[in-house]
Amino acid sequence: MNYQKTEVRAIDDIGITVANIEAAAKFLEAALGATAIYENIIPPDAPTTGAQAEAKLGFKKGSGIMHMRMMRIGDGACIELFEMKVPGARKKDVISSDIGLAFSSIYRGYRNYQRKD
Repeated sequence: MNYQKTEVRAIDDIGITVANIEAAAKFLEAALGATAIYENIIPPDAPTTGAQAEAKLGFKKGSGIMHMRMMRIGDGACIELFEMKVPGARKKDVISSDIGLAFSSIYRGYRNYQRKD
């Protein structure tokens, strides 16, 4: 039985808001061999802010996107990193009962190593 309901072939990218885009990018590079493929907003560019951006992107009033970077992992999906400014206190820890992305799983292929005797 074919359970596929759409023409979707794969996930292109997922977006993750991070506290420090440089630290997040370095982690992805070291842990997964990710490479930066482009940046949309880079300091000293003006951040994406204002009522129109808030309405279109659905973020809290006074928030803004400070920096965006797309990271490619192998031949698969990309991770788009967002560094945002948010007015007031920011919740630091996300737990699995919060609404939003709870986790992601990444698998790495195993090379077929031949034993040397």
